[in-house]
Amino acid sequence: MQKEIKELMKPSCPNIHYFGAPYRDGGCIDGFLHDLDDSDEPGTVNLNDQYIPCPFCNSEAHIEYIKEDMCDQETEMDEDGKLLIPESVLIERAKEVVENYKKMYL
Repeated sequence: MQKEIKELMKPSCPNIHYFGAPYRDGGCIDGFLHDLDDSDEPGTVNLNDQYIPCPFCNSEAHIEYIKEDMCDQETEMDEDGKLLIPESVLIERAKEVVENYKKMYL
């Protein structure tokens, strides 16, 4: 679904580098990040279905999202399916990611 960016953006959340562009290509719409380059017409954005929580207004959900992503990418499991890195360590790393976003952009 394509919508006008200006009517959707949350003014309290800054645009951030997120989707791989060398400029701030991620913007918060309804508490979730959307790729501002994903558009068919200038000044609009296609709302994605990735459901990436905003690290500013939806911090706790973003921490959980990052933690789950790290579980998928960085950790290995033993033969019983238990994480080799404690979940508490993953949560702390995810919190650091969110804090770094806040330091960089706020």
